[in-house]
Amino acid sequence: QWIISKRSIPVHHSVRLCRETLKAGSKGTNKDPGILKLNSKQMKARGPFPTIDTVFNTYVKTAWKYLQDHETRLQIPEDSLMELNDNMGQWNEYFPKSQDANLRTATITGEKNNLLKALKEVLRKIYADMPQRVLTTEDRNTLHITERSTQRTPAPVAKLAPGIEMRSWVHLLHTLSFFNPIEPSSRQMPEYQSIYLEIFVGPPNMAAEDIEFTKGIMITRFIARIPFVAADVNKTAYYRARYQNTRGVQGPPSYIFRAAIA
Repeated sequence: QWIISKRSIPVHHSVRLCRETLKAGSKGTNKDPGILKLNSKQMKARGPFPTIDTVFNTYVKTAWKYLQDHETRLQIPEDSLMELNDNMGQWNEYFPKSQDANLRTATITGEKNNLLKALKEVLRKIYADMPQRVLTTEDRNTLHITERSTQRTPAPVAKLAPGIEMRSWVHLLHTLSFFNPIEPSSRQMPEYQSIYLEIFVGPPNMAAEDIEFTKGIMITRFIARIPFVAADVNKTAYYRARYQNTRGVQGPPSYIFRAAIA
């Protein structure tokens, strides 16, 4: 068994290519001054909940009253509404204290934060249980619930190939690592993509046009271990990789990466 330094490996791989500002306040409309307005980018980034505590306080009080008034029509489960009522009772006790410098303590702030999390959880549960067909424009505007899209966004086809690097090279085993040329330091696969890795074992120094890739495997992590058999020793492994999306559509191939088999 022998190990060769990674620096001595002839490598050919793909070239590396190269807060929110919340503008919601207590200002509302003439129709309903209690309704907060968040722009679409804020809603997409944070969901229905404002990130500033004072703005969230106004939002949750508006939502609480609205859900009570429309409980039957929105088909809100009784246990969910009871949980919301209980959390709101405590919120109305702790939130004002958390905003008063003379009353605020670490314990009060901690309780306020716990209740904020609990309120978001129960509201998410209530919103998820609401039948979409019963929601009106007023419901969505008041509760900040966006309408679910009925169109599916197709998984994109990669325009670049993944890069390949040798992580370790030992007897009858290559450990390869892959990188996204857009974010070379990231270990994450691009969204909706896996890697299709083609492998060919043959004599050293083959010309690219003579390599016939007949074996391929799917890679879902940034590391892959490729085993060999004793008969492969002193031959060369040739690798070529490309991204493949969830629909099975592949992007362009990488450069051919080659390494001797020890």
